[in-house]
Amino acid sequence: MIAASAGNHGRGVAYAARQLGLKATIVVPENAPQVKVDGCLSLGASVVRHGKSFDEACTRALQLTEEHGWNFVHPFEDPDIIAGQGSMGVELMEVEPDVVVIPIGGGGLISGLGLYLQSRGVRVVGAQIVNVDNMARRIEGGQVLEELPLTIGDGVRVAKVADRTQRICRSVVSEIVRVTEDEIRQAVMELAIHEKVVVEGAGAVAVAALK
Repeated sequence: MIAASAGNHGRGVAYAARQLGLKATIVVPENAPQVKVDGCLSLGASVVRHGKSFDEACTRALQLTEEHGWNFVHPFEDPDIIAGQGSMGVELMEVEPDVVVIPIGGGGLISGLGLYLQSRGVRVVGAQIVNVDNMARRIEGGQVLEELPLTIGDGVRVAKVADRTQRICRSVVSEIVRVTEDEIRQAVMELAIHEKVVVEGAGAVAVAALK
């Protein structure tokens, strides 16, 4: 199997492949953090670096899929991936939330969680980074950006908005909050100091939006 990833989805696919006794190839951008690449390699996957963004890596992964006849596991447009990500909602409901804030890259995570949580009366709020916010732009009818700036939240740096996740987001997301790079850095620092939790930039986007 093969997947394109900024790093996190790739590690998940690599883990699943190892559990199933399959070979996995993960295509990541050339600027993908080494820690994420090492995570994929440690799980037995092969890693191909290509392009300057997730979208370019995804294009290459699709080319390799065509060339070798591999199974491509899309990080956010695949309905099974969306459903799997939505299963986290079962755990979240244990704390009986009124509102859940979810970071948006390609929109798979918020689509799966949103479908589950909204059906249980929970308000779903998205979080994106200023100028790394094509999902919000599409929903609002604005001009999407062809190229996105580099960001500390590399895990959600996705330019292309998939039709499937856009449709779902339109129906389940009540609003999308945009945050700045400085606000993300502040959230990373506060999580480390006060909660003793070390997170990557993308993992702090929702915390920054909540503030």
